[in-house]
Amino acid sequence: MLNPIEEPDLSLLIGDPLWWAQEKFDGQRVLIHKSGETITGINRKGLVMALPEPMIEQARKFGGSQWILDGEAIGDTK
Repeated sequence: MLNPIEEPDLSLLIGDPLWWAQEKFDGQRVLIHKSGETITGINRKGLVMALPEPMIEQARKFGGSQWILDGEAIGDTK
């Protein structure tokens, strides 16, 4: 879950290139885990979930062999 931070910490995190942030919409919280060639979706309860194929395709384009992306799935936004 998200943890509140103090305002001075906000400036440090926003300016740090190792952190990303996004505006919260009304979607579903999703973690995407990449380990080697395996892409796994994880819901807010920590359970493995299916990901839409377009999301998997985009995740495969990210570099690195292992990472976790925490975000919000908001549906098709063409």
